Amino acid sequence: MKPSNLRRNVGRRVRWSAYGAPTGTVLWAHWTFRGNVLARRKLGRAKGACGIARKRLPFVPVRPRFGSWKVFLTPGKRFSRRRALYRVDLTVFQTFGSGATAAASSVQR
Repeated sequence: MKPSNLRRNVGRRVRWSAYGAPTGTVLWAHWTFRGNVLARRKLGRAKGACGIARKRLPFVPVRPRFGSWKVFLTPGKRFSRRRALYRVDLTVFQTFGSGATAAASSVQR
């Protein structure tokens, strides 16, 4: 799973892609901050032999807080860490100059 093309705007809409999910599974993304789920968005149904699901969503769909975020991909709307297929670790930090924010990410399966 990876988001594409993020620059300085953390709220920017990017294409989220997930590969390797079971075909036909509806995937949901859950944004967590300090253990609390702050946002949930439907990524779509996994299609094809590789189980690919893609959708344009905000990188962080709520007001970005500075610190560590975890984005989990699950096969259902209800969040469960045990059922998560993927986890993306995000770090949102403030850069000096023009009040912009930036982010870095890493993926764990």
